[in-house]
Amino acid sequence: MLDSAGSIASILGVFVSVIALTIAIYQIIKLRGEARAAREAAEEAQRLIRRETTGTDLTRLSERIQGLIYLLRNEDRELALEKFPDIRNLFIDIRRHHPNLNSDHRSRIQDTITSIMDMQNELDASSDGIQIEVRTRFITDLTDFQTNLLVKLEDRLG
Repeated sequence: MLDSAGSIASILGVFVSVIALTIAIYQIIKLRGEARAAREAAEEAQRLIRRETTGTDLTRLSERIQGLIYLLRNEDRELALEKFPDIRNLFIDIRRHHPNLNSDHRSRIQDTITSIMDMQNELDASSDGIQIEVRTRFITDLTDFQTNLLVKLEDRLG
């Protein structure tokens, strides 16, 4: 009798183990799906935050460029000189925070950074006021950065 009771207990133990293993596998599959969904939701939240931050950065950069154009038009050399580093640093930040930019965009940003540094150096070297040709060239270049490059970056990053 003990022999048959032990066999029945062993069979029931195997049956219970199979049921428990099936439930455990189901739970693992369910958790893996939930983890994947949570990861996708987190990635989407990161994309949305990055898009919002990028939009804010590009708007701020456009406003700074517009402010610099205003200072150049009004021949305020000293204040204009103070604005160049801020604009340059905003372009550097955009390049650094967006590694997904293609090589053309990265190159255009680098060229813009160089141009802004050149403008600043040229303006700094001129001790007298801002000459009309220099002012016109700077305003044209800054307007081009604002209307072409920033729009392309917004399309790419937004």
